[in-house]
Amino acid sequence: MMEYLAQILLLLSIAIAVVVTFQRLHIPTSLGYLLVGVVLGPHTMGPTVSMPELNVLAEFGIVFLLFTVGLNFSLPQLNALRGQILGLGTGQVVFTTCVVGGIAWLAGLPGAAAFVMGAVFAQSSTTIIASLLTEQ
Repeated sequence: MMEYLAQILLLLSIAIAVVVTFQRLHIPTSLGYLLVGVVLGPHTMGPTVSMPELNVLAEFGIVFLLFTVGLNFSLPQLNALRGQILGLGTGQVVFTTCVVGGIAWLAGLPGAAAFVMGAVFAQSSTTIIASLLTEQ
C-alpha cells in the first residue's frame, strides 16, 4: 500500500512542478499533465507500475476534464459558432481518424481495428483541444 501512495505522491509532485513551469512559460497546462503522464506513466519506462487504484483515479480525471469543458460552453455560444463547429470539428475528426487509422493499419492492425483506433484518438484529441481552448 505504501508503494502505491509513494507513486501517486511522486506523480502529483512532478505534475505540479511541470504545470507551474508551463504556466510561467505561458504554455497550456494540459500539455504539462500529458507530458508527465507520457513520461512517467505505467506503460513507459517510468518509475510507476500499473495498479487498479491509479486507473480509477485516471478515470475520475477524465470525467472532471469533460465536466470542466462542458461548464465553459453555453447554448447561445454554441449556437453562434454552429457553422465553425460543424465544419472544422468534422474536418478535424475525419483527418485524425484517417491519419491514426492509416498509421495503425500500416503497423499491421486489421482495417476495422485500425479505424476504431483512429476514431478513438479523434474523439480524445477533440476533448484535449477543447480543454486547451477553454484555458486560453
